[in-house]
Amino acid sequence: MSEPMMSGVPHIAFVGDSLVTGIGDASGLGWCTRLAMLSAREQKTFVPYILGVPGDTSTLIREHFAIEVDRRLAHQEDARVVFQFGVEDCRLIGEKPQIGLRESVLNLKSMMTKAKGRYRMLVVSPPPVYDPAVNSRLQRLVQAQSELARSLQVPFIDVFKPLNSDVQYKRELSQHDKVHPLQRGYEKIFSIVSNDRQWWFSR
Repeated sequence: MSEPMMSGVPHIAFVGDSLVTGIGDASGLGWCTRLAMLSAREQKTFVPYILGVPGDTSTLIREHFAIEVDRRLAHQEDARVVFQFGVEDCRLIGEKPQIGLRESVLNLKSMMTKAKGRYRMLVVSPPPVYDPAVNSRLQRLVQAQSELARSLQVPFIDVFKPLNSDVQYKRELSQHDKVHPLQRGYEKIFSIVSNDRQWWFSR
C-alpha cells in the first residue's frame, strides 16, 4: 500500500452543493479554496477536496457521501470533513420545499454518524438566498443543524444570520441568480468562517 499523500498534513473534504463549489464566483475560488490559500500563507497547509455537486439535495449528498469521502480520506492520518448544504432542500417546487426539515436533518445526522470516530467534522450553515419564503425555511433548518451539531459535539459555524442582514450580499444575489452570490459574497462567507473560533485554523 502506498504512503498517504503529504503525511501528517490535514486532508479536508468539503461536502455539499453548489455553494461549496463556488458557483457565481468569477475568480473560481469560492469560499473553500480561499480557506486553503489563507492557511497555506499562514503555514497551516491542508489538502482540500471540493466535493460540492450543484443541484444536490441532502438526500443525494447522503447517497454518495461515504464512497466519495472514503476514497479521498480513508488512509490519511489527519482526515476531516466540512458539511455545508440545505439551500437545495429548502428551494420550492410548487409550494413545497424539495426536502422536508426532518428529512434534511436526518440526512445530516446519518452522514455525521458514519463519519464520527473516523474524521473530524465541522458544519457550516447554508447562507441565505434572495427569496424571503425560502429564507424562512432556511432559518429553521440552520437552527436544527446547530442543535444536531451541538448534540454530537461537532463544531458549527452560522453564516446565515450575518449574511441575511448583509445588504451587499443580498445585492449580489439579486444581480446573479437569487441563490448564489458573486465574488464578494464568497469572500464574505470565507471571512466569517476563517475568523470563527470553531474553524480549525482560525486567525
